[in-house]
Amino acid sequence: MVKAHIQSFAPHVIDLQGRWRFRQRGKGPWLPAQVPGSVQSDLLRLGKIKDPYVYPNEAKCQWIENVGWEYCREIQLSKRDLARDGLELVFDGLDTYATVYLNGHELVRTDNMHRPYVLDIKRWAKVGANELRVVFAATLPRARRESKRHYYLPSRTDVTEVVPWIRKGAYQFGWDWCPRLVTSGIWRPARLIAFDKARIRGAITQQHWQGKDVRLAVCVRLRVAAEGLMILRARVAGVEVEKTLSLRPGTREATLEVTVKNPRLWWSNGLGRQHRYPLTVTAECGGVVVDRIQKHIGFRTVKLVQKKDKAGSGFYFEVNGVPVWAKGGNWVPLDSLPDRAATAKGQARTRDLLKSCADAHMNMIRVWGGGVYEIDAFYDACDELGLLVFQDFMYGCHQYPGTAEFLENARVEAEEQIWRLADHPSLALWCGNNEIEQGWAYWGWRESMPERFADFITLFCRLLPGVVKKLDPARPYRACSESSGPPYGRHPKDPRVGDVHYWGVTVRQEPIEKYEELKARFVAEFGFIGFPDWASLRAVIPPKQLRLGSAAIEDRMKWPTPCLRPKNPHGNRVLGKYLTDYTGIPAGVDKVGRPMERLVYLSQMLQGFAIQTAVEAWRRFKPYCMGALYWQINSCWPEIGWASLGYEGRWKGLHHMAARFFGPVLASAAVKAEGKRAELWVTSDVNEPLAGKLDWELRGFDGQVRRRGRAAVKLRALENKRIAVVAVDDDPRDVYLCYRFMAGRLRSENVKFFARFKDLRLKPTQVRAQVRSSRRGELAVELKADGPAFFVYLDQGDLSGRFADNFLHLEAGKARTVRFLTQDPRAAARLKKTLKVHWL
Repeated sequence: MVKAHIQSFAPHVIDLQGRWRFRQRGKGPWLPAQVPGSVQSDLLRLGKIKDPYVYPNEAKCQWIENVGWEYCREIQLSKRDLARDGLELVFDGLDTYATVYLNGHELVRTDNMHRPYVLDIKRWAKVGANELRVVFAATLPRARRESKRHYYLPSRTDVTEVVPWIRKGAYQFGWDWCPRLVTSGIWRPARLIAFDKARIRGAITQQHWQGKDVRLAVCVRLRVAAEGLMILRARVAGVEVEKTLSLRPGTREATLEVTVKNPRLWWSNGLGRQHRYPLTVTAECGGVVVDRIQKHIGFRTVKLVQKKDKAGSGFYFEVNGVPVWAKGGNWVPLDSLPDRAATAKGQARTRDLLKSCADAHMNMIRVWGGGVYEIDAFYDACDELGLLVFQDFMYGCHQYPGTAEFLENARVEAEEQIWRLADHPSLALWCGNNEIEQGWAYWGWRESMPERFADFITLFCRLLPGVVKKLDPARPYRACSESSGPPYGRHPKDPRVGDVHYWGVTVRQEPIEKYEELKARFVAEFGFIGFPDWASLRAVIPPKQLRLGSAAIEDRMKWPTPCLRPKNPHGNRVLGKYLTDYTGIPAGVDKVGRPMERLVYLSQMLQGFAIQTAVEAWRRFKPYCMGALYWQINSCWPEIGWASLGYEGRWKGLHHMAARFFGPVLASAAVKAEGKRAELWVTSDVNEPLAGKLDWELRGFDGQVRRRGRAAVKLRALENKRIAVVAVDDDPRDVYLCYRFMAGRLRSENVKFFARFKDLRLKPTQVRAQVRSSRRGELAVELKADGPAFFVYLDQGDLSGRFADNFLHLEAGKARTVRFLTQDPRAAARLKKTLKVHWL
């Protein structure tokens, strides 16, 4: 009897995901649609458009942004549903200018992709069939009208110059790494909730540490539909507290306090385990439970430390009192069709990509401000994997309005996202925007529109930090990345203070060695371009276009954006310059054939080498420099560009190298005195003392060892130390340095060259590869070279899975076995046919 009574009071949730109907607004027949979804996803599913990721279809899909669309479905409601005290329609995301109708009655007009909408529909609902209709205005025309209604604001990336006035993922209008695909649709889940008395809309906690104990304040947000008394309970770590409330209709908040004794701590990846505790909040009225929510929280402290010193001031994150050298990259949306992230497949893809980050020893991910706030599964995975999140609010590279209407929209957006995300232990920082301060310092905004600088200050220095202070006061906030702090808009690139975005290499075409000269406190963006793997290119580019200089290859590289192309050379030409300078370009790449495959390999090798050069140098600068987040981790379509993980999740050369240069210990070499001396360093990110040994050999490409040495190494916790100096008397084109550090199970090994790759006098070498499988079905490739072989790349073709290591170095005559990780039962037979091996 009691169970049945309790169930009758539980909210009735009607899932509105799945089958809908859609059509061009007021035109044509209704067609089947999916929610979550978008117009582009639905048209593609029905064969009405061709895949925009396959050349030349992107341009053929851009008419969609100029047309209005509408979606509809029926909702069946019972008398029992209508008898409940509250009836709410919840959209987690509407993209973007939408009007929602129920049974012909207008419920709301929306203008923000980045926030949920909760609508009270009790007045308009009826027993039986209810028609729900969502009408989307044509995105580009509506955004243009919005901008003309106010005042002109410049756009850094969008040729139509509407981005500042529309709260939508700015990347959809085109960027230097993605196509222009401006979506519309119900892009995140939707549901209808019938409830009695009240429902819990969310809970957010604040941790107040008292020695090893935590006083946990649990703030609960309620949607109250009827007056009465409620007992609110919170339970965590075996401790339960309760509070009695007198309810009045509307949105209400209440706070409970729980003291947790000596909880196990949550640590970032590499420092410890990611302990989490379930937190349950229950609402009870009249002796029965009317609602319950559960989430997982982690107990830890995260601080952004900016202590002043003789040079300026430091910049590093501290987890549970331990300084963290931030290792990771910038995250962009999973897909140019962002609705795909909300599907089961999209959630699995998200977790796989983040698992690849953790496997590469990353401990921080920056969610970049020109995209979207990520799905819950993203932050859940970061919690589980120990990946700290550097979270931008969704503003990037544009000046945004200061109208009262826009600021109110921004306030609600920020509040909703903080309520959703603040309890994730992985969340380390709220950042106001990406690179907008640069506009005032370097892009001419201060001169062309000085009256608008006050809008920057209002939004990023008052409104957003005010919301963070109110809802998430323990979390650090920064106005901008990159930034040297106040006074804003003067010199945000000061490497002695704050974080920097360094684009001297690539954008300004400085040599890769320039990375080693930058002494910055924290590098939040830097990058180098490279091709995706050959199989990915073949999947999206017609065979006759698979050559350097073709229209398809040019289109696949989006950098620079159309707004900047008159001033900047095309990215493929910049990459060609670096390849010419460092490796040479194979003859025949302007024709279809193997030279183009070789070029793809060389570009990936050079991309990884460039970022490795940067990270190794900056880790040697520890503790002056305390972080490197490269641009970028993932890609939202199959691009030629910056990512280390391809659109399909395949590891590029950069990601394989990152797994080594982001390791918990790093042995690295700095070349000095024009190649006549090499300094050997060992850098530890392990929070305990280490004792080991560093072995090195100066070798010739003829296989002869010219000199060798060994040094005992003792490091304090988290220490960085120069261990040895190696003199080099030989011609730098004839020798290389091979070195290895070992301390128990920890090891780091690499090679260092003394001249650019194209100038090395390498000897002809052959690499043999043999595919083997064990009785347990495990696959591996045995490699053996008759001379030293560098950056050996095992190309699996279109086979799913990845090699446990790649772009590796082989010693002459020494066999090495590399496992192939796959779930494909046919992989053994297929790998023998598809495997190709490249080396320098």
